[in-house]
Amino acid sequence: MRLTAIGRIVPAGLLAFAVAACSDTHTTTLTGGTGPSALSPVSASIGALTMAPEAPFVFESNVTTGARRSAKFNIIAAALQTVTMSSATVHLSDGSNLGGPSVTFPQATLTSQFGSTVVVAGTTRTFAFSPQFGPSATPHSLSATLLFVDTTGMSHSVFVSAPVR
Repeated sequence: MRLTAIGRIVPAGLLAFAVAACSDTHTTTLTGGTGPSALSPVSASIGALTMAPEAPFVFESNVTTGARRSAKFNIIAAALQTVTMSSATVHLSDGSNLGGPSVTFPQATLTSQFGSTVVVAGTTRTFAFSPQFGPSATPHSLSATLLFVDTTGMSHSVFVSAPVR
């Protein structure tokens, strides 16, 4: 029996979903599928999320005051083919449609923080993040949009999310 591309993608997605369901990490939407597949060679999840207590915050000469938050979490990336993380945008959501503060890590910042951002084919890699956020309402979730580039130069966007406890 000859498998089509869909016949190979669906089992890979179901396997990735089953593995994610058995861990304390949270994986949500992946552009092009759920888990590494022929459409997207990389998947990711958020693990070990903690929020630090609020600290006093002053922004630009007391124009804005409020509470600053810091988060610590891991992004666990799994690759079917070698990819490089080229950017990450981390976002706190308070549950409203207005969103909340975000922090973007461009390629230069990621390289400075992690050295190499390569995830070798057939492996997983953990990236430990600890961004500082400006004032916002009490966050309900933390999400990240991750951009990976494969060895052919094709970009792959991955969105992950986890509840803030």
